[in-house]
Amino acid sequence: MIHELYKFMLENYGKNVADIRVTALLSSRLCIVDLDSAIGIEAAKLRCRYSELPTADAVIAATAVVASCDFVLTDDKHIKQIRETKTRWL
Repeated sequence: MIHELYKFMLENYGKNVADIRVTALLSSRLCIVDLDSAIGIEAAKLRCRYSELPTADAVIAATAVVASCDFVLTDDKHIKQIRETKTRWL
C-alpha cells in the first residue's frame, strides 16, 4: 500500500525521500490497484479468518485475491500466513 510505504519513508528518512520513493513507485510499470468494495469485503473476510491480521495487510492480501495475482511481493510475516495468497519475499 502506498500509505505504508510513504509513512515508513516519512518517519525514517524524511519528506524528501518519501516523496521521491513514492513518485518512483507511481511512475514504475507496477500495476496500482484502487481499493474498491470487492477488495474491502474480501479484506473483512480475511480479517475474520485470521484474527491477528492487521487491516492494511488484509487489504493487500485481498487485493491479490480479487485481482488473481500470482503472488504478493512482501517482507511481512502476517501476509505469509494467509493461505489464500502466495508470497515471494523481498
